Amino acid sequence: MHEVGTTLSLRLSALRSLVVLVLAALFVVGTSTTAFAFHEYSTAGESSGVGFTGVKVTRFDVSVSGIPNDGCQNPYSGSPVYQTQWVLMKADASKWVEIGTGHQCGDNYRYTFAGYGNASGWHPINEITAGGSANAHTFKVWRDGGSYFFSKDNDGIAGVTLSNDDEGPYVDMGLESYAANAHVDCNNNFELSFKKGNNSWNNWDGRDRRNVSHSAMHGVWASDTTFRTSQNEGCA
Repeated sequence: MHEVGTTLSLRLSALRSLVVLVLAALFVVGTSTTAFAFHEYSTAGESSGVGFTGVKVTRFDVSVSGIPNDGCQNPYSGSPVYQTQWVLMKADASKWVEIGTGHQCGDNYRYTFAGYGNASGWHPINEITAGGSANAHTFKVWRDGGSYFFSKDNDGIAGVTLSNDDEGPYVDMGLESYAANAHVDCNNNFELSFKKGNNSWNNWDGRDRRNVSHSAMHGVWASDTTFRTSQNEGCA
């Protein structure tokens, strides 16, 4: 077992910040530099071997309090909190596919998103309105043949696919936050699974990766296939 270093945090932080800056310029959303003063993670991952092509997570879309009332019109803006997951195509995290839930505007603007990233930045494919917090949902992104597919509860994200036959050295999931004062209750991310190649889903095994980058962020393994995340709340 080993712990992930700062490479993922630094790379994704720079790229996500670039995206928010570009969106702010395009949409004039009034995002200030204070939105980027805090960008932290609580994540876990699987890195047993090579050739990862999918990650599946079941979790609740928990309510998030303490988010500023900004980013109310456009995704990836303001001071968001993301419950999210990645298939990393490069060891330095310079290329990935991603599906998750974004929380903005005092948690009054919530959306499921799908997209991919590379050295040129974040490339959103689609967003759909996300519902409440009462039920657990299964999120997955996986490759089939030469394309990646994104789904929530086995429903495609508006038919989104991405032509890409890459595979990577690991998968990650967890919380990504731009809101220092956000409160996210401890949430079980369970039934953690991965794909390699075009093969079947397999359970995570061995608690390979953990990155809790700030004292406000919390993340603990409950089992090989359950990782608990929270922000500014205890998570034992």
